[in-house]
Parts: sequence; structure tokens; C-alpha cells
Amino acid sequence: MENIVVWALQSAQDMVMNRQNSCELYGYDFMIDAQWRPWLIEINSSPDFSYSTKVTERLVKSCAPDTVKVLVDLPYVVSCV
Repeated sequence: MENIVVWALQSAQDMVMNRQNSCELYGYDFMIDAQWRPWLIEINSSPDFSYSTKVTERLVKSCAPDTVKVLVDLPYVVSCV
């Protein structure tokens, strides 16, 4: 799944505008087949962060704090290097 995400980002890198002091969150939807192979279904720009199901509630609650940590801590970490 990680490779699929990297390949998808690489395939669109020339079409995404770099904007200073901003970011974009992408949601990747995967399906796993009977042989446990991941298949990319779609990529969502600015995915919904509502608790529409028990699964999305769990995912949002675990993803949101990590997203904030990356956005707040990354500039500090990069400036210290």
C-alpha cells in the first residue's frame, strides 16, 4: 500500500501546485482481494473527517492528532537540522 501511495503521488507531482505555508491531506481508499493484494479504489482530496461510521470514527481519532503533530513539529524539526 505504501508503494501505491508513493507511485500515485509521483504520477501527479507535476500537476500539484506548491503553496508556501499550506498543506493538503489526501485520503486513499483501498480494497484487499482474496489473495491479500491491495487495490487502490480512489484518492480523495480533503477527505471527510466526520464520524460517519464506527470505522471512520476510529480512523479520524487516530489520524487527526498525528496530522497536527506533523504540521506543528515538522517546521521546528527541519529548522534544527
